[in-house]
Amino acid sequence: MPTCWSASPSPACTPSACSGVAATPTTGWASSSRSSSPRSPPSPSPSWATCSASASTSGSPPRLAAFELADTTESPSPLRLGGIMVDGEVKYSIDIPYLGSLIAMNSPDKPVPGLDTIPEEDHPPVNMTHLAFQTMVGIGTLLAAAVVLFWVQRRRGRDLLEKRWFLRFAAVAGPLAVIALEAGWIATEVGRQPWIVYDVMRTTDAVGDYTASLWWLLGISTVVYTGMTVGAVVVLRSMARRWREGAVDLPSPYAPATAEGQR
Repeated sequence: MPTCWSASPSPACTPSACSGVAATPTTGWASSSRSSSPRSPPSPSPSWATCSASASTSGSPPRLAAFELADTTESPSPLRLGGIMVDGEVKYSIDIPYLGSLIAMNSPDKPVPGLDTIPEEDHPPVNMTHLAFQTMVGIGTLLAAAVVLFWVQRRRGRDLLEKRWFLRFAAVAGPLAVIALEAGWIATEVGRQPWIVYDVMRTTDAVGDYTASLWWLLGISTVVYTGMTVGAVVVLRSMARRWREGAVDLPSPYAPATAEGQR
């Protein structure tokens, strides 16, 4: 099992490992067509518990405290859903008793070290880190639940791929997976601040003077990826148009097989 959010930059527990569907920008049900069973969505993967518990042993207590929105050290620690930190106080969260300790520390009563145990100058941007982490895990949980629903219904003899609402959800799953992927990187990289390597090197000590080169790199990357995005949209719309017009002998499946199409 990969270690989540270790001291070195790693996407190990960004959605590619924790959502089961966000390994690449094209991952989701769309990528299942490359598998041996094109009508089968991907399988679920490591859960919130796996990612959060691994983060607790990754050597970055401030990041774990931000993930869990732990302003103080509580025993047992609750699991906080939602919420933000306002003037050093947690507001608008839904607290589930004991679950924070159980998930993050693998113990029913071991406390999650809170921000009160960490010097203020070592605190990461708490709200951004917390919300990005919960966005990643929330989307990953949603997509994993959809996989479970698909297989339960399939076992009962119901094929959700024949349902328009499920196909629409499958189409949305791709962008959701990308959002979860980016949220995972935000949680990782913002959560490590102000350190590059926790308790070894700060970000301010690692920054080089390469401003001009970075702007060129950003500009080129923006142009390339914008072109790729436009190309992908044009191709997908062309594929959809040809399928709707009744084109036959297309090089790849454009939609679930129908009784008419199988004749």
